[in-house]
Amino acid sequence: MKQQNYKIDFEIYLVFIVVIGISVFNAVYSALNISKNQQATTKIMTVDIPSLQALENMNLLVTRSKMYTTNWVYLQGNREDKERLKSLQNIEYPDLKGNILALASTWEEPGMVDSVNAIFKNFEQVLVYQRQVMNLLVSFDDYEDPMKHFAAEEVVDNEILPRTNGIINSLNKVIVQKRALAEVEHAGMMASSRALMWSVLGIAILIVIVVLMAAFYMSNNIIVPTMKLRNYVLQMGKGEIPEVNLRPRKNAVGQMSEAVIKLAESLRKTTGFAHAIGEGKFEEQFQPMSDKDELGNALVQMRDSLKTADEDNRQRHWTSAGIAQVNRTLREHSEDIHRLSDELVSSIVGHLEAYHGALYLVERDDLRDVSWIQLQGSYALDGRAKAKPQLELGEGLVGQCIKDKKSIWLKDAPVHFARIQSGLGDAHASHVIIVPLSYHGQVFGAVEVASFRAFDRNTVGFLEGIGELIASSIASVQANMLTRKLLEETRKQAERLTAQEEELRQTNEELSNQSRLLQASEEELKQSNLELKENAHALEHQNEILEQAREALSLKARELEQNSKYKSEFLANMSHELRTPLNSVLILAKLLSENKDTNLTDKQIEYARVIHKSGSDLLVLINDILDLSKIEAGKVELLLESTELRIIRDDLRSLFIEVANEKKIEFELEQETNLPEKIITDRVRLEQVIKNMLSNAFKFTPQGGKVSLRMRRPDRNVRFTNPALMKSREVIEFSVTDTGIGIPQEKQQLIFEAFQQVDGSTSRRYGGTGLGLSISKMLVSMLGGEMRLVSEQGKGSTFYVYLPFESIVVKTDTDQPEEEKEIIRELERISELPANETSVVDDRESVQQGDRVLLIVEDDVQFAEILVDMAHEHQYKAVVATQGDQGLQYAELLRPSAIIMDMQLPGMDGWSVLRKIRANESLAGIPVHVMSAMDRQSLGMELGANAYLRKPLDKVDLDNAFREIDDTVRHNTRRVLLIEDESIQQEIVSNLLEGKDFRSEVTSVSNTQEAWTELKKAQFDCIILDLDLGNGPAEGIDFLDELKAGDEFRNVPVIVFTGTEIDSTQEQSIRKHSATIVMKDGEAFNRLLSETEQFLHRVEEEQTGATATKTPEKMSELLRGKRVLLVDDDMRNIYAMTSVLEDQGMVVIPATNGREAITLLTQYPDLDIVLMDIMMPEMDGYEAMTEIRKVDRWKTLPIIALTAKAMVGDREKCLQHGATDYISKPVNVEQLLSLLQVWLYKQ
Repeated sequence: MKQQNYKIDFEIYLVFIVVIGISVFNAVYSALNISKNQQATTKIMTVDIPSLQALENMNLLVTRSKMYTTNWVYLQGNREDKERLKSLQNIEYPDLKGNILALASTWEEPGMVDSVNAIFKNFEQVLVYQRQVMNLLVSFDDYEDPMKHFAAEEVVDNEILPRTNGIINSLNKVIVQKRALAEVEHAGMMASSRALMWSVLGIAILIVIVVLMAAFYMSNNIIVPTMKLRNYVLQMGKGEIPEVNLRPRKNAVGQMSEAVIKLAESLRKTTGFAHAIGEGKFEEQFQPMSDKDELGNALVQMRDSLKTADEDNRQRHWTSAGIAQVNRTLREHSEDIHRLSDELVSSIVGHLEAYHGALYLVERDDLRDVSWIQLQGSYALDGRAKAKPQLELGEGLVGQCIKDKKSIWLKDAPVHFARIQSGLGDAHASHVIIVPLSYHGQVFGAVEVASFRAFDRNTVGFLEGIGELIASSIASVQANMLTRKLLEETRKQAERLTAQEEELRQTNEELSNQSRLLQASEEELKQSNLELKENAHALEHQNEILEQAREALSLKARELEQNSKYKSEFLANMSHELRTPLNSVLILAKLLSENKDTNLTDKQIEYARVIHKSGSDLLVLINDILDLSKIEAGKVELLLESTELRIIRDDLRSLFIEVANEKKIEFELEQETNLPEKIITDRVRLEQVIKNMLSNAFKFTPQGGKVSLRMRRPDRNVRFTNPALMKSREVIEFSVTDTGIGIPQEKQQLIFEAFQQVDGSTSRRYGGTGLGLSISKMLVSMLGGEMRLVSEQGKGSTFYVYLPFESIVVKTDTDQPEEEKEIIRELERISELPANETSVVDDRESVQQGDRVLLIVEDDVQFAEILVDMAHEHQYKAVVATQGDQGLQYAELLRPSAIIMDMQLPGMDGWSVLRKIRANESLAGIPVHVMSAMDRQSLGMELGANAYLRKPLDKVDLDNAFREIDDTVRHNTRRVLLIEDESIQQEIVSNLLEGKDFRSEVTSVSNTQEAWTELKKAQFDCIILDLDLGNGPAEGIDFLDELKAGDEFRNVPVIVFTGTEIDSTQEQSIRKHSATIVMKDGEAFNRLLSETEQFLHRVEEEQTGATATKTPEKMSELLRGKRVLLVDDDMRNIYAMTSVLEDQGMVVIPATNGREAITLLTQYPDLDIVLMDIMMPEMDGYEAMTEIRKVDRWKTLPIIALTAKAMVGDREKCLQHGATDYISKPVNVEQLLSLLQVWLYKQ
């Protein structure tokens, strides 16, 4: 029996060994298949997908290269695309090529690698042609050269574009081939998975077959349990998992039963786990039977891989859906930037499942060169946030995000940082993210999103990913809005032209009808000729008379047309012929009135002043006539900009307050409080109109009367006829009311016509040309407004001007006959031949190497002589050319230091001379100052003139012409001692002062002992003192008393900056030593900043003290004998400044550029002060002052910078480069002398 049991056990063991062997084979086979699938997945993720992305990027790079090259040829001013092309060639392409070659080294298809190498070779040939185009078209002259431009176009059309298209086609083929290979590998992986499944099933069936075969050899005593086991195995072989219920046996069958039970349980778990994975339940837990359970471990690994792939797929789907939603929003709302902003914020907030969002855009004002941040769109924004829709760059987190071009992610915001409200309540949003919207390096705005739940990296990546898409779309929308605006203006002009054509057609039809009527009348006359021959003859004679009259009318029409041409020609000539002699009159009269040689009597000086005043009045009359003609011809250009009403009001008050006091007339200015601070208009033209109305009001108002200027919104019942006013949402009313003589009803329309006045008699009481109101009304109309009058004779008048808050330039009807336009164009190019060339005595015979030569190209001999005299005064040698071609020849021969030239010249006009000078490399750097009667300043500056002055000119204009190049200087750092015991206050004040434009270095201490230590170590320009340093205000007051008791620190200004309440006794004690007390309240830091700036830079108290205690004679004594280095490349400026300074007894050493100034400083070590211009040849003022400050003995030498531009930031730039102080041109003599006294007094 034991022998039999042993056999049975052996046979059972044998069966199980076979089954186990098959199972092991199954596990190994499955593991190999799973490993193969993993390798295929890894290859797809690390090679195929990155390769496809890199090839797509290469395709995009080639397309951009083609676009940028085309823009290089056809868009001369597109500097951004030129820089992008250079970056593409030098940076992007090498990086992308290296990436693709690294990926290609892992490809298994050598043919594709060869194709990619061929693409790189072809594209590098394209790069060669691109550089050829870039070298052909470099400068403005290259674009103007038709040969170079044509050659560049040939290279683009015949080489670059065909080759680029071929490269793109080759890339597309490689991409298609690579994508097909990836799909084949993916399909192979899926087939392997299916084969694995079928192999597992097949092996299970094989196990059943083995068991059935073994049953024939087993003993009958185990058939029953074995059959049960067979049934169970059969069920499992069919894919079922039965509940195995067998009595355990202590033999092989029992062992088999236990094995079957375990197998069933394992299959049940494995099957359940596989079902869970198939349903996407990747979180399902599964424990392999053992560490060696290959199938179980493989299933776990497969679950983890599929889980990661599923998460990546979900994230990509979520990101793609968000981008698609943003794209859809951008497409659907591309017409309105405000609607687009709101919809974008809603889309983003909805996609992120957040509850709060805002979109900020950067707004720019190119006219004022300023930028700010504007809230454009929001989602669930509360009132607190909407209360401040505008931000400055760097203000708040949004401003800082835009300024730094970096995202800001707050993961745990404070409780009151951001709140989300609803109808039922509000809650704290603890997670905030701000992402900049940038495109090609330019930031267009930022998106801010807040939520209750935390953001993850995917959310941040999504926001940063759509930033460039939104920025590019916003830029496109803004450009489209501008285009639509221009198209609308074009459409309106076309409608006006159509209306004019319709009127002309109707007129022609009326003339045709009249002609037909006339023919009918003639036919009737012919029929009646049989009966009334004599009457027929009379009628025939009458027809001849009518024909003669018609011819006379036609002749008169031609004469009128010719007169219009003569008027245009006359006005064009008058701009030159009247201004040119008047120029000399004004300058010579001014020189005579100054009587520098003291050889004129008082009466003769008075005559000269009367001549100068009369000439100036004549100039005003000429300008009025020319202004009127330019407005009628549509030649006036308006400059619309943001204008503060406060500035207009203050300008007018300062201009007319003296007139009112002199005439003893009450002058009242009134501005409604609800008006906006700024309007969009041409400030100069608007002030011209209001000045004219006020001038008339003061002229016609007797002593004791009243003149009022009011700025307000018009009454609701006011109706407008101007379309611009009718369309405008907001209108402003300027009214000037006087209690003067008034205007009769029948004359009220007449006064707006040119050359018309209320009193036109020869004995009229009031003077004037009658042009002011005509010009004003035309200017108001051009600004889109209306001008009205309400007046009653004997009681006064009120003139009203209505303008839109945002003016739109209204083009005047300037349609002229083509012949008249041609005459005007010809007059602009007119170049008279000299009648009698008059010689001017100049220095051409005495010019030597190294001389400073001024070339004067001027056909007006008298004006040329004046310029020669002024050149001599400024130590120039002058050479005069009276013809344009002669001036160009002299310039090439002499290489002058500077050129003064007219535009209307015989031989060759000034425009041509200027073009040739700027095109000549050896002459291009010579400063050219244009002095012409032609009003073409913009054209002159475009052609390269350094300055453009319009004749007639007076002596001040000529002096200023020699002082038009600025210089700025680096200012020595100002030291401030801050005595403050609170560290937060120290940090705030230090950041404010050190970040201010006037640049200061702040030393902070917390008590008076440390303050004394610092005062002994270094010199300070200002002290800021907090009275309460922990022991009450008495400690600070005692320190102040001790500080001012000695001579060492008596003159150091002290600003008391405290939050402690002080009584009157303490205040009197403080006031003895400190004129400024700033209390710590809401505006404390702004006031502290203002007071500190006054102490450090303007030294107003010192100037006041210096001048208040000195008589004019003593002040002159302070300047007398002082040596000043005057640096200016304009000799006229040097002459004028030298005269002023020498009158004060100063010794002036002139220099014409920075390099010469440094040389003279070495030669004259005892110089007391330097006056430094900015823009000069060889070395400008910035470089000169920087070099001066590098030398130790010149570090404390006072330098005052002179600049003509007075632009925003000029002062700070001068101080940054070393200037001690700053003054703008034209120089106010009193201000200059005051500055000289202050800085020389300090020494």
